[in-house]
Amino acid sequence: DKSPQEPAVTVLATSKEVVKDIGSATLLCSLQNFFPEAIQVMWTEVGRSEELKSEQGELVKDASTNMSSLYSWITIRQTDIGKIFRCKYKHEGNGNRWREVEYNTASLKDTNQYEITNSSCMDTADLTDGVDVGPMIVVRAAQLIYALLLLKCLLYCPFLLLFRYKSSK
Repeated sequence: DKSPQEPAVTVLATSKEVVKDIGSATLLCSLQNFFPEAIQVMWTEVGRSEELKSEQGELVKDASTNMSSLYSWITIRQTDIGKIFRCKYKHEGNGNRWREVEYNTASLKDTNQYEITNSSCMDTADLTDGVDVGPMIVVRAAQLIYALLLLKCLLYCPFLLLFRYKSSK
């Protein structure tokens, strides 16, 4: 009986320091508070039409509000920093039309200054929509990115140790 609700969408990235240290960046697309839970998400690079390889977290549903949230992310090489990437989504709340949020990775280039830039949310039919990223969302997304990186490390370490142990015998 609930009417469709379009997600609030934000794209965030790892810090310049992480890019400098590991040579790649993670872009995270946060899709929050949407109903119903059916949604399509994909990543593209501006100027190219093919879908990029991405990962997606589990759909999280808030039982009290019946609203859902989802994260999708891509990892880009340092050589791709400076390009613009799009998180595209289709949902019943926006009439099942593709909408997109762009993120310009030029802000991740190594400089001596620390700068914060907001990505802009654009509808392919109406380019006047915008999203204001609040500081709390930025902190939460950064925490999620670091938690995902830690989880990835924790998953890889036992396999690497096992492989090393087996190869030393």
